[in-house]
Amino acid sequence: MLVQSRDNAVVEDMALKVATRRAPSDAEMRDLKFAFRVAKHVKSNTIIYAKDLATVGIGAGQMSRVDSRASPPQGADAAAEMKSPNP
Repeated sequence: MLVQSRDNAVVEDMALKVATRRAPSDAEMRDLKFAFRVAKHVKSNTIIYAKDLATVGIGAGQMSRVDSRASPPQGADAAAEMKSPNP
C-alpha cells in the first residue's frame, strides 16, 4: 500500500534558494511561484512551463522526467516541479 500525505505547502512561505549562477529576475520568480502552485494540483512527475503568470505547457505522469521536458515550448521560461510519491 502506498500512503502519501497531502501537499499543504504554500510557495510564498517556502525558503527558496537560488542554486544557479544567475538569480532569476522578479518576473521569472513570479512565474516560478505560479508554476509551483499549478504543479501542486497535477499528479506525480509534473513539469510546468509558465510565462507571464500563465501556463504554456503542463505535463504529467511521464515515466521519465528527462523525456518529459525533452522538447520544451520555444521562448518559454520553464519552471519544473517534480513530485514523487516518496517523501
